[in-house]
Amino acid sequence: MGPERRCRPVDRRSRAAGGLGQERDEPLVRRRNPAGAGASVEWQPVKTTLIFVLLGALAGIAVASLVVPPALSWYSEPGGLPKGAQIQALVAIPEVIRYSTSKLIRGQMIGAAIGAVVGLVVGIVVARSGRPRAAAAPPAAPPG
Repeated sequence: MGPERRCRPVDRRSRAAGGLGQERDEPLVRRRNPAGAGASVEWQPVKTTLIFVLLGALAGIAVASLVVPPALSWYSEPGGLPKGAQIQALVAIPEVIRYSTSKLIRGQMIGAAIGAVVGLVVGIVVARSGRPRAAAAPPAAPPG
């Protein structure tokens, strides 16, 4: 870690009166880190990536909530019936509700996972592009 920043307290009353401020005879005071205790510059790429992962998961859930219900109704429709034919069926409503909600939640989990992976990739790309790269060392001169 780098050296601590230290400053000498200044008398605010003389500065407010238009003076430059008188230094007081007090021990040096350690300044607080504006990002919080223990915060480091190295956490910024992690934070950016995590935000993209969470946003991707939320976007995946939203897309799955729009796509899964029509897909379930299409999957559940009987096919190959002549036009106008009626289907006579006995339906257990609790079982149908349990089936459809479990498939919807499963689809949302899959959407969240796909969105999180896409968000992870985007977050890594964005975090890497924002970081300054170290300059490459010039090639060494041949001996002689």
